[in-house]
Amino acid sequence: MDSQHGPGEARLIAVLLITRSRSGPKLVFHYPAVPQTILPRRATDAAEDDASDLDSDAGAGDDDPDRRLSTHQPSAAPLDLNTNRGLNSDIDANRDASSSSSDLLGYSVDSLERLLSPGKWAARKKFEICLDGITFLGHPMYAREDGEWSSKPVTGRPISVLDSSSNRNGDGRPVAENANITITAPGSPAKAFQDYTHMPDSLDSRHAISLGTSMESTSTASGLPAEQMVMFQVVFALRGTQQTYTAAIHEHVAKKLSKALHHCQLQHHYVSFEGRKILALKSKAKQNHTTPDNLLTQLVEHSELAWALKEIYEKIAVNDVAGIRLNGTPISLHIPPEDPPPTTPSSPPLTLHSALLLLEDKEALLNSLSHPEASPLAHFIRSHTPTKPLCKLATNLNIPLNEILYLSHHLIKWRKARAILPLHPRNTYVLHPDAPIDNLVELIPIYAARFAALPTLPQMIKVLSGKPMVYGLLIPSRDHREPYMEILAFLDRHGFVARLQTFGWLRSGGGGEERGEIEDVGTRHDGGVLRERLILDPADPGTEEGEALDRIVSSLEDAELRERLPQMLIYFDGQHALEDIAVREVLKRAKVEEWIALLQTEGHLVIFRAI
Repeated sequence: MDSQHGPGEARLIAVLLITRSRSGPKLVFHYPAVPQTILPRRATDAAEDDASDLDSDAGAGDDDPDRRLSTHQPSAAPLDLNTNRGLNSDIDANRDASSSSSDLLGYSVDSLERLLSPGKWAARKKFEICLDGITFLGHPMYAREDGEWSSKPVTGRPISVLDSSSNRNGDGRPVAENANITITAPGSPAKAFQDYTHMPDSLDSRHAISLGTSMESTSTASGLPAEQMVMFQVVFALRGTQQTYTAAIHEHVAKKLSKALHHCQLQHHYVSFEGRKILALKSKAKQNHTTPDNLLTQLVEHSELAWALKEIYEKIAVNDVAGIRLNGTPISLHIPPEDPPPTTPSSPPLTLHSALLLLEDKEALLNSLSHPEASPLAHFIRSHTPTKPLCKLATNLNIPLNEILYLSHHLIKWRKARAILPLHPRNTYVLHPDAPIDNLVELIPIYAARFAALPTLPQMIKVLSGKPMVYGLLIPSRDHREPYMEILAFLDRHGFVARLQTFGWLRSGGGGEERGEIEDVGTRHDGGVLRERLILDPADPGTEEGEALDRIVSSLEDAELRERLPQMLIYFDGQHALEDIAVREVLKRAKVEEWIALLQTEGHLVIFRAI
């Protein structure tokens, strides 16, 4: 998932907090104040809906499927979204004006409150409903019958999600008679690539103890709120119905957040307290005629939970890590990356020959760790350099290779680093086609503060956008090599540079006359003749290609090249960058470049360059 969403892709448009007490459901908080949808509903549309079948009684027949909720399973009756009927009078008496007279996402707040507060049959299950192209996703949490929030059931018999008695709401009616919603039992969680919570110092270990097995503990609070809350749910409103993104939001954000809030509610009635605080602030704002923008600012400043929901929306919406606090306990929520985001340069797979590019300064990363003095992760960050492959870094640091990969995956998981090809002064770097030029104004002062005595950022951009040249030619002396490589890392981190790579094929024949003939054929774009002369797959050649390879090897005058060429054959397939031969085969970079030049001179190698 990425921060840029196409027309058909799902994206997060709002986060809502719904609670239910004895008086009924209530929309306590939502962010942003005015969520943006694809096609905002007009007031006339809402009026037409009120006069349509959505305003009919639950017992009235309605055969128009387009006016019903979009779901994954059939329902016995349509949902009544009438905003003037079926409401508990206590709700109207206690609701503040900021929510009772307004619409949200094109629907009245009253309708959304009832829609997003399912019966107890939905407790601890995935709640998903699609309404006019907007998917509402949550993981409801319910108190026990006695009002306590312990996860232990009231009776000694565990409640099965397949038990028909558990699939009923508070009135005892079956699920299908309420609404067309999809409620699924929580399956086995998707297996993550690694579990880092046992590490002595990791980016996700700080909250592991406080939010771990204590979920099973009993409440230590001495009393219950005056208006006892029996249910809460954080609902994520998504535009679109892309199942992959929806499943990721539920698995990695909604469910984890609900479990953390349940723990806080169990221990200190945290959600109840924060909910009352938010409603009190809204009531006071109504009396003082506070503007909606000022009200939102007050809520975020005075309520930790409101601030946390705002932070979750702003970070998850752009595919970032949301670092929040719940009852003073820091936790992190994010969707683990599966593919490199298209807004950043393409990242190669992480291997022992990869390098790691930190996306934050080392000082900032070390300060984010609880014990930066002597933890393995801190030692790795301190000694890291993007010019060394991980295999060499493991040797230099005397750290096992599997542990180096383990730490690297940890940093990549939390979006603190990106796998890259090792930076090298002998490589050729050019301005990336998708370089974020609009960010120059923001980055120029940051660059100037870090590289004060070196060429300015606009100067470096100008040089890299000109004729391609080996990066090392820009370095004036050996003493300048380290700061210039830091400049290169800075440019790569912010997406300004791309490596210009060399690819090639071996070809049968040789000699200047035949080479000229091939070049002339290539100039005439006669690809058929040229393709017959190339050895496209030297690692698995045919009979004729194998004989041609034998002739190439036997014709070489350089004895060392004759010995090493079979080792390098797999790279001459037009798909492997020739610059990677030295790193992957543990050879001298200068020597490999000399051999490649020799193969070109003797007419055995055809090359091309690309990003």
